[in-house]
Amino acid sequence: MLSSQKTCQICSKSVSSEKSLRRHYLTAHPESLESRKPSICRNSSIDCPLCGHSSKKLPELLKHFSNVHDFSMREEAHDFVCTADFLKWKQEVERVTKSLFVKVRGTTHLKCVRGKKDIFVCHRSGKCRGKISNRIRHKKSQGSQKLNAFCPARMKVVVTEGDRVFLNFLPTHVGHDCDAAHLRLSQSEREMLAKKMDSKRPMDDILQEIKNSPEPLGRLKLLTKQDLYNVSRDPGVLTSVYSGGEISEWANDPERNSSVLIFKPHGSALEGVPELENDDFILCLLNEKQKTLFCESDCVSFDSFEASSPSEYNLFYIACIIGETASPCALLITNRQDSTVLELFLRTVISSTGVISPRVVFHERESLLFNAWKRSFNHPSEELFGSWQVEHEWRKVSSQLVKTPHKKLQICKSVKSLMEVSRTFEFTELLNEITASTSACDEVEAFDSYFKEKFLNCPSLWARCYRPPKAIEINSMFEKLYRNIKFVYMRYKMCETVCKMSDLLMDLVSECVSGDSCKPGRLKGIRSQHKMAVDGDMSVDQEDDCSWKVSDPQSGDTQIVEKACMSCQCRMKCSDCGYCTHAYSCSCGEFVSGRVMCKHIHAVCLSLASCGANGSKFNTLQDSTISDSDLVVETVEEDNLEVIINGDVANESIEEGKLEIQEDFNTILSMITTTEDVNLVKNAFRLILPTLCAMKNASNTQLMKTSEEMSSTG
Repeated sequence: MLSSQKTCQICSKSVSSEKSLRRHYLTAHPESLESRKPSICRNSSIDCPLCGHSSKKLPELLKHFSNVHDFSMREEAHDFVCTADFLKWKQEVERVTKSLFVKVRGTTHLKCVRGKKDIFVCHRSGKCRGKISNRIRHKKSQGSQKLNAFCPARMKVVVTEGDRVFLNFLPTHVGHDCDAAHLRLSQSEREMLAKKMDSKRPMDDILQEIKNSPEPLGRLKLLTKQDLYNVSRDPGVLTSVYSGGEISEWANDPERNSSVLIFKPHGSALEGVPELENDDFILCLLNEKQKTLFCESDCVSFDSFEASSPSEYNLFYIACIIGETASPCALLITNRQDSTVLELFLRTVISSTGVISPRVVFHERESLLFNAWKRSFNHPSEELFGSWQVEHEWRKVSSQLVKTPHKKLQICKSVKSLMEVSRTFEFTELLNEITASTSACDEVEAFDSYFKEKFLNCPSLWARCYRPPKAIEINSMFEKLYRNIKFVYMRYKMCETVCKMSDLLMDLVSECVSGDSCKPGRLKGIRSQHKMAVDGDMSVDQEDDCSWKVSDPQSGDTQIVEKACMSCQCRMKCSDCGYCTHAYSCSCGEFVSGRVMCKHIHAVCLSLASCGANGSKFNTLQDSTISDSDLVVETVEEDNLEVIINGDVANESIEEGKLEIQEDFNTILSMITTTEDVNLVKNAFRLILPTLCAMKNASNTQLMKTSEEMSSTG
């Protein structure tokens, strides 16, 4: 591998880059700067594309073009009233000549005329980059757009303080043809394509329509599907697509109007709310599906994304749990983030859905939205900090308090590990280690004080080891939703792209309600975990008939896998192992947080399959289940428990009981007509499943103990 170090030819000092080498010559060897300037300056010579002649100065090369190659190097002078007129003229020149002029450097501020100067050059002028080793992308078939030489076409633009534009234009191109192969799509062309794709038309139809157009479209004649993909993923292209009037049209569209709860565009007033200013923007989204979710959920999350500049909007949302996924219930897009707007948002949502009293709430430690909720409505019985919210706050505070990058990374990694430990004694041990390491380092003393003040006195709100498994699972659902919304927000948070962001957020609501957003990802995760179990050399030791100890040599940890009592026929099943995600449980963080079929469970399934191939007693889950006939005892001593099981009679009574329960349940379903009836039945059935599982666990444990005692006495 070649070294990237640069060496001074005078004193043999090594530096890391050409920029450092030029600075070294300027400071250490100024006397030799003139003689060595061509070798240490970037682009020290400009070359003729026709004959290879080189010049150090631009006027010399322009004389060469005129005298040797007989090109006219005469400049044209133009005067424009404003910058908009100049840009319109420039765009028309580029369209007619099939060329493109780009800025060669930053703007120069002129003191003499109180203005600024910009230089635009032909985009094909210059040298292409050198050969890149280990190149992943292939070079373009038409070659680089750079000539590896100099094209004299340029525009020298001076804009005065009064926005008047003076232009010196050299229109002569040398060394290349003006064709569309090396042109880029203009901003107006990209906006036109964005509008066509925003109408949900197929890309093939858009390509066919443009290529069949009789107009001379230039670069659009070479349009490909890759160009459309590039336009669709570029958030900047939509900055001029939606104007203020079009945002109002979007909100008043019949298909979208049912989802708009509040809409106040810039420059208007909202009746009944005099506290709002004329320049405020408010868009609250809540459709009928979200109202239903709001009424049925007793676990919600308050979250937000704050704008980083005046050209961006803030996003606040309330989310709830639907089955095995989370969905946003109410969305607020606004340019303000104070209590006035947030309380207006909450009051409007509650007046539309009815008063709700969530039992569990996930929120940020200092959440503006949740604080506004507590000022106006009932407090929840339990509050928890979202793990993603806590981690985001730690990264933000560490950036302010810790200056050294590796120390910042180390402290964030340590506190994140502390948050994710699954046992309380491990939490205490790791906390002592972190406290000892931070007290010995003065640089992280400020972060240590912040952590002790804000988090150390309430570990039950953020540490995983203090949470029940269901809370960890719900936290994982809310975190996944947060990342999906963040992906949309970061691309379309600009004020001009609010329509696109709103459409995508409402599409996300529809996917969450239908369940389409979680199934493909979970099946992909199951396959990924299975591959990790196959590739990893994990050892599986069977503790008893229902539990296994799985050791991972890569991470060095040991997890306990237990057979679950419930059996189901769901589709969330590993096609290779043949078991669903509910067949086993594991003590690892992946299973507890996401209820995924982790690699440890796959390792147990693979071990059982191999044992079955070798004729082992426990070849499948069904074979390892204790049957009734294994527990029939004819004679037991007086001090022991007498167990007599008649399989046929028991099975008949169980089937009769199931039919009676089914009839009663059908009667209950027919009587449900209101939301209050639904909540009443849900509260009545909420504890049945965990109680039944606990009874099954206790029963299996007692039966196994009895069987062991009998075998030992026999």
